[in-house]
Amino acid sequence: MRVLRWILCVLFALGAVVSAKVTVSSVLESVHEFGILPSLALRGLAADMILLAVTIIYAMACVTFLLGLRSARGWNIAASTILFLMTLLVQVISWHTGESTPLNMLAVELLVLAAAVAGIAAFWRRDCVAKERGPEPVPGDGTHPSINRLVWPVAAAACWIVTDQWSRWASTRGLLQANGEADLVLLAVAIFLVLALHEGGHALAGRALGMKVCSLQVGPLFWSCWEGHWKFAPLPRQLFSMLGMTQVVPVRMDDFRRRKFLVVAAGPAASIATGLAAAALLLADGAHLWNWAGILLSQVATVSLVAGPFNLAPLRIGRGYSDGAKLYQLLREGPWVDYHTVHAAMASSWVGPLRARDYDVAAIFRATETAARGADEIQFRLAAVAHYFDCGLLEHTRRALSEAESALEGSGVDLPAHLLVVLTFYNAFVAHDARRARDWWEKAVRKSPDLPDERGAASLCALLLEEGRWAEANEVWPRARAFAEKLPRSGAGDLERETVASLRCHLDESGAGTEWAGEATATVF
Repeated sequence: MRVLRWILCVLFALGAVVSAKVTVSSVLESVHEFGILPSLALRGLAADMILLAVTIIYAMACVTFLLGLRSARGWNIAASTILFLMTLLVQVISWHTGESTPLNMLAVELLVLAAAVAGIAAFWRRDCVAKERGPEPVPGDGTHPSINRLVWPVAAAACWIVTDQWSRWASTRGLLQANGEADLVLLAVAIFLVLALHEGGHALAGRALGMKVCSLQVGPLFWSCWEGHWKFAPLPRQLFSMLGMTQVVPVRMDDFRRRKFLVVAAGPAASIATGLAAAALLLADGAHLWNWAGILLSQVATVSLVAGPFNLAPLRIGRGYSDGAKLYQLLREGPWVDYHTVHAAMASSWVGPLRARDYDVAAIFRATETAARGADEIQFRLAAVAHYFDCGLLEHTRRALSEAESALEGSGVDLPAHLLVVLTFYNAFVAHDARRARDWWEKAVRKSPDLPDERGAASLCALLLEEGRWAEANEVWPRARAFAEKLPRSGAGDLERETVASLRCHLDESGAGTEWAGEATATVF
């Protein structure tokens, strides 16, 4: 239902734009005819008032929903009802006049009718609008909930208006027009190309500044390179996603803020440059280029010139931020610079020599008190645990671990398996709490059953040691060593190998009947 409500919101926004445009044209025509045929002009104005009312209802349905107002339920039920009746009326008129409806148009009308009926059901519950309210903005992040919600239908309307202008431009020159399914296919291809070029801008800027591209997502396609080689993993759930992501990681942390700013700005710059180049090419020689490739080029120009500027708006997108929000945060002094710096440092330890003991722990705590919320806060607190552990400050490590677990219990965050494995290790190896470590381990395995054969082997080995199951721990240890040896030569990889070596020492002591104290060097996550 949530996806349906957002689809209807965009549909009503586009409907309001189209209705307003038709209303203005019709009113001007009626005023022009008033001096010639007053009675006909008055009937036309009456029809225009009805169309104006429809425009207002569509617009209010969209705006009230985006603002999270309680009245959105009534406006959207009314808009869905009008959409159903108007679509049904068009079909009835066609049947009455004997005009045959093309099969593709009939399918579209049936789809709209189904969406209208579903829209009434989607907004029938009294609490439906309250459920759509997104997370509250974090102080200082530069975002506003109203802007977050308004920008998407506004961007969709802008795309429609620009596309319509391209169609008019082509029509005046007698050029080929795309329609129906072909137009939708070309739009989907254009969105994919714009996403790829946008993310490519981030990646190329990062490489030029001596950073490393560690992951790249374009819609449902995802590549990552964290363990020394690239892996491809399709994301079927994001088949219709219009979002992309590029993670560019500094190998060293000097001058990080400036380089991060340039990498972030490169994405919107690439989109705007692509749009301007495509538009200039068409306007300069459109008559020769305007075939299917030319229509695709116009779609690329439209999406690029809308997406680039809109991406510079400070927006909250799920748990992340738009490029505009990131630029705003990097320009300001304070905890948001700490937030981006800590994130980069944790990632940098996997591609460069930085270790957990090199983290700026003061910056970590400043960020957890202000900017980092939810899963980010827990991850930052675990970074502090790793820092103290790598420094050999075990009492500080236990205290930081306790604070991280307390924050987790009060947050309701559903941690991914690899962070549950971290909690397993520290509870077993540092806090010597076998029961709690076992609880975290079982939760991790339920999320990812293959953990004992992968990065969780070291944590399982530590847990079995704490439980006194030395023989089983000895059987698990080779898997931990095999995983550690596959890791790249980096700060994080070196820490993992040191941890596995430390576990070997404790296994040997246990085999000799010696109690172990868990005084190891370090581990990472």
